[in-house]
Amino acid sequence: MACSPSSKSSLGPESAAVFVVDGIHPALVGVVAGSLAIYLLAILWFLTGSLRPIQSGRLSKRAARSPGVSVIVAARDEAHTIRATIQQLLTQTWDASGYEVILVDDGSTDGTLEQMQQLAAERADQEPILRVFSTQQVLGSSGHKKAALTLAIGEASGEVILCTDADCRIPPGWVEMMAGHFDDGVDAVVGFSHIVDPGMLAGFETLDFLLLMTAARAACGHAHPVAASGQSFGFRRQAFDEVGGYRSVWHRLSGDDVLLLQLLRRAGKRIVFADDPQGAIQHPAANSVSALLRQRIRWASNGPIQLQLDPRLFIHLSATLICSVSILICLALVLMGVIEPMALLIIWGGKAAGDLLLSLRGMQRFGRWDLLVHWPLWAIIHPFYLAVAGGLGCLGMFQWKGTKVRLGRAEPRPPSPPTGSSSATA
Repeated sequence: MACSPSSKSSLGPESAAVFVVDGIHPALVGVVAGSLAIYLLAILWFLTGSLRPIQSGRLSKRAARSPGVSVIVAARDEAHTIRATIQQLLTQTWDASGYEVILVDDGSTDGTLEQMQQLAAERADQEPILRVFSTQQVLGSSGHKKAALTLAIGEASGEVILCTDADCRIPPGWVEMMAGHFDDGVDAVVGFSHIVDPGMLAGFETLDFLLLMTAARAACGHAHPVAASGQSFGFRRQAFDEVGGYRSVWHRLSGDDVLLLQLLRRAGKRIVFADDPQGAIQHPAANSVSALLRQRIRWASNGPIQLQLDPRLFIHLSATLICSVSILICLALVLMGVIEPMALLIIWGGKAAGDLLLSLRGMQRFGRWDLLVHWPLWAIIHPFYLAVAGGLGCLGMFQWKGTKVRLGRAEPRPPSPPTGSSSATA
């Protein structure tokens, strides 16, 4: 990482504190090298975890007792997809008398609630039972997904809670597959979801999300789950109550899935990953680059709280952000002629090599070799995208469906969680 002679001669006295005679200050080199080392060690941890079998203790179809299931969908302004999603949930292979579907409208203005109510009226007294609630009608406000989910969980009759999103395509075997993983020792199940048939523009997001799912599955292999998606997530009602529901993370607008997962893990609950093909949920890609960035910034806003919930994950996330920012700084210094290109090649190439190994493992695990064509572009863009999303996410400043967020908190503040039981309605 040596400076060129011309660069050295142009450095003023102030720069001497930052640049030593033949390169960047050793402290900065140490930070960059350390972040890359931690990042690659995390990649190795994920790779070894992905090779471990996950013993979920799946129930057979002839099991003596299968858990009662409540499927919950919280929606806001999803009129264009909600009807199809409901129909998919009502035509599952799971015994219709063994589950119910609970829909919660969270302040929609496009007729979503009316469609929910119409479908519920058409199915009166039919199984599976379809029930509809509104946060505005019950709680007097909206804008907080955790409030919508807490309302639904408080009304649920099932022993097992399964959550998905209103814009997902749900295969007929999803409820059966997810419920089948809840033996007597399993408290939560992280399901697999992905984007199918992406175009070239959506290829980046599809591969990026596949890496998230690969990491989530690998972490479960180490019995230290770190991520989940609300598109396919299940947990026992009792476990939810025992950790206090969302009460301790109520102030965070996002994280109804990953933060609950962390609370369950910290409480010693057993969490497994369900990667059965019959239960793979499909979800749409973001409709624009800006929409994708807003989503990732929202996700990244929960990074700082991981220092409290999972210090190991916080260190990994911090190293990932530092590594990406370092690549951008090195690129700028190379263009300025301050350092040799080899420095950039080492850090960018090192990160890319680790990413490639994990990507190939994910493609193999989930049968998505079609995404290999998108990997070169993803590897080039990823440090820029991560620096932006991660940096802004740490500041916790974004907007979601009309709700402004500052430092990860909604403005105005959402209503307090219901008193009494963690899942009681107000």
